[in-house]
Amino acid sequence: MNEKLCQCGFVLIVGRSNVGKSTLFNRLIGKKISITSHKIHTTQKPVIGIYNKNVYQSIYIDTPGFFNKKYMDTNFLLKKKTDTSFNEVNLILFIIEKTIWTEEDENMFDTLNHTDIPTILVINKIDKIHDKTKLLPFIKYLSKKSKNDIIPVSAKKNDNISLLFNRICKYLSIKKRLFSGNNVIHQTKKHFISEIIREKIMRFLNKELPYLVNIKINSFLFKNKQDIFYINSTIWIKKNRQKKIIIGEHANVIKLISKAARKDIEFFLKKKVYLDLWVQSKEFKKT
Repeated sequence: MNEKLCQCGFVLIVGRSNVGKSTLFNRLIGKKISITSHKIHTTQKPVIGIYNKNVYQSIYIDTPGFFNKKYMDTNFLLKKKTDTSFNEVNLILFIIEKTIWTEEDENMFDTLNHTDIPTILVINKIDKIHDKTKLLPFIKYLSKKSKNDIIPVSAKKNDNISLLFNRICKYLSIKKRLFSGNNVIHQTKKHFISEIIREKIMRFLNKELPYLVNIKINSFLFKNKQDIFYINSTIWIKKNRQKKIIIGEHANVIKLISKAARKDIEFFLKKKVYLDLWVQSKEFKKT
């Protein structure tokens, strides 16, 4: 194979909410790029991650927890993210969980069957199947629906991930690398940092979480003399009353969020970080 060429392509990860798409995405990339939580709709926008290994470059796209024909017809998932149209996607990973098959899964499956793009059906969270004897009959049930590959995995436990990766590589095209070999994320550092903050909000607030929170990075500066990043960010919420939830009594919640976010941001940037978090309501100017 020409040294300037490799096996390269886009892999779209789809499935309903909470089936472990982002966990699998991070496992395939080899780094935590897409945030995860037990809450539905954790991923709000498509996230692109690049994995380079020898002559392979697989570009994964983690999608929100819904997928329909409108997305496919409008190229929504790839629009403004890459120079690639939906029709140029090499492979779709359709993720389900355990031995659960819902009406939503059926609808997604039917939609995917009407495309010309190869699909691998990935059964995730097999480590959480209490009665393992149910897995094989479930795979046989699915195999009657489609001739697509069916691969059971545990993204959390790293079970069968190598098998899945090897199968993915068979669908990649021989072409020049679309990204340099050092690239891992396609998003900006600011975007990634804002997602880390949002992940910590979801972790510490759990069911009390105001569903729609927007994170804005107001400033992102590196001080050479101090060898530290100074980051100022605002957590925007809809209602004034939600500020108390995020801040907490004696600011205990916002301190937990800030501490956990700072730790992950330092790991990402490989530098010390001073993180200044503010909470602001869109109702602020009305009161």
